[in-house]
Amino acid sequence: LAALTASYRQSLPGKADGLRAAFGAGNLEEVRALAHKLKGSAGMYGLPEVSEAAGKVEQACRTGGPAVEVTPLLDELAALCGGAAAGMG
Repeated sequence: LAALTASYRQSLPGKADGLRAAFGAGNLEEVRALAHKLKGSAGMYGLPEVSEAAGKVEQACRTGGPAVEVTPLLDELAALCGGAAAGMG
């Protein structure tokens, strides 16, 4: 289980990059769907901060939040993903 958890943590920066790429392409529905998946998986792996941040991104996309609202949420999520990958989260 520890190896699986470590592998998941290492995958988090890539997941954050995927969210940013979808956002950069203007695909809020894809961002919403990816954030939803990340919210669930991060919760399952015991990373509540990542899960909560992903939920905020999901909600902002669901309500059609403007880029000025979504961008800082993505930044926060990416920082948390990086911290979790480094073993800090």
